[in-house]
Amino acid sequence: RIEQHATCPHTLYTHPLHNFRLDLHFRMSGEAEFLLRCELHHHQEDVRAVCACGDDQLATASRDKTVALWQEQQGDPLGFTVTMTGTGHTHFATAVAWVPPGLVPGLESGGIASGSRDKRVLLFSPPSGAIVADLAGHEQQVMDLTVAANGDLVSAGVDSVARVWRDSKCLHVLSGHEGSVLAVLALPTGAVLTGSSDKSIKHWEGGVCTATWTGHADSVRCLALHPEVGVVSGSHDFTLRLWTLTGDAISELVGHTALVYKVACSAAGLIASASEDNTVRVWRGDGTCLQTLEHPTCAWAVAFLPSGDLVSGCGDAVARVWSQAPERQAGQDVQAAYRASIESRKSASASASQGGGGGG
Repeated sequence: RIEQHATCPHTLYTHPLHNFRLDLHFRMSGEAEFLLRCELHHHQEDVRAVCACGDDQLATASRDKTVALWQEQQGDPLGFTVTMTGTGHTHFATAVAWVPPGLVPGLESGGIASGSRDKRVLLFSPPSGAIVADLAGHEQQVMDLTVAANGDLVSAGVDSVARVWRDSKCLHVLSGHEGSVLAVLALPTGAVLTGSSDKSIKHWEGGVCTATWTGHADSVRCLALHPEVGVVSGSHDFTLRLWTLTGDAISELVGHTALVYKVACSAAGLIASASEDNTVRVWRGDGTCLQTLEHPTCAWAVAFLPSGDLVSGCGDAVARVWSQAPERQAGQDVQAAYRASIESRKSASASASQGGGGGG
């Protein structure tokens, strides 16, 4: 059955294992709009990856080869400040993940893992930014990272493999995809999912592939755990798909007009996706697009914070925090200025595409 939404068309599938329409009921904290909370200016180039770090911190990774740890400012509902800048990569930083306290030797208070186009994974210890591990093994760019509940770190590589790291040593090489491994996700069961440019998702246990999921028409670029249903995947085919943990496809989320680079899920069941079409979209799992957050240029990354706020990484070197809570939203003047800047960029782009500006 195909349904149309006023702003984002979407498709709702009938689950193949049942002869009735599958209705998804998610715990929702309301459908208030996300508005800009603040802009995080620190990096010199694209913010390629973002993640939540505990209750009141977040991390960003950039094409400027650095990662940054940001602390929420007590008493300032709008503000974050940089408490650590991690350096050591020799090429773009492309992935970032939070290592919770006590899981990895040398990171008793937690730490930051970052992947790079330099083929390495670095582990940083805040607040000093000291490198406690330098994991080499991939033959090409590291695309994604995930941390399992037991502290194992899993990295995805353009070299067509994922690697599972424990105590700074490679425990497993997950080999079987016929293209680049672009996404990894550690599941609560201890299993690992990988997404690939071969259009498939593979399920791994103990280093062995136990299942392959198919459905996307192009590269599977990103994966995220949905708290009530299973897994969400995002693809270069412009769509997202919602799956059960056993690999049954539930729904397809259609609305983006370019590659989907990152997907994230909130504790309340909201889904957010970042795309090359310069937007972050917020969805329900049934395919309903609730909101489109326009960005000045490519939206590379997105993550939910424990508060329910949303952080996005953009090609203009800025990370932005968005909130549904009125007390954490920037003033109307800031919102208006941001909207005006978006419209100005769109007008300039339209003029350039029509050959405008060349005759003066």
